[in-house]
Amino acid sequence: MAIVVVAIDSDNDGMPDSYETFYGLNTSSNDAVLNYDTDSMLNIGESLINSDPFESDTDRDGFPDHSDSNVLSRAFVPLGAPF
Repeated sequence: MAIVVVAIDSDNDGMPDSYETFYGLNTSSNDAVLNYDTDSMLNIGESLINSDPFESDTDRDGFPDHSDSNVLSRAFVPLGAPF
């Protein structure tokens, strides 16, 4: 018996809806080629490494996501964040 996991991608932009929903991207339009945080990574690249498309240094460790070997090396939750 095998378990198959399928990521839903409603807008067919290559980014799973779960990623887009978590970071507040649009699940009904192709926003994969946008770059909200003006770093050198498009949203599609950010989704592949699970980094924040609105923050050029997701884990705030001083290394930009595009050159960080571990973009999630530490947890960062803003004070007062509901999650």
